[in-house]
Amino acid sequence: MSLYFFRIALLCFLAGCTAKAAETKTVMLSDLPTESLSASGVWQSGAWTGSDAEPWIQYNGRVLLRLEHRLGRVPSAILVYLSFSSDGRSAALSAGDMAHIISADEQFVEISNQTNSDFYARVVLY
Repeated sequence: MSLYFFRIALLCFLAGCTAKAAETKTVMLSDLPTESLSASGVWQSGAWTGSDAEPWIQYNGRVLLRLEHRLGRVPSAILVYLSFSSDGRSAALSAGDMAHIISADEQFVEISNQTNSDFYARVVLY
């Protein structure tokens, strides 16, 4: 039985089940013209929709996204919305391998797309 599990683990390893992000993409505040911090302490990487909306952050497969924020503290919650469209149409909250939260501090959050799919992202911090 243990030989069976060894073979399955080896197969997963060879198939890339343990693959990490291949590239790091750093997005600074200057790259986010519509980022905002509300009076209630909610930071967003860009406007949801409307005339203030800029294209969402390009978030390709196998990328570690290192995103600067101005929350001024470690976020207590990190929400990542994903869309296949740069304008955020038909967006949904991410889950699983699409947005692993790697780290968060007073200046940056790091989110990893561990899939091969390309998305556009909008990040909201509380």
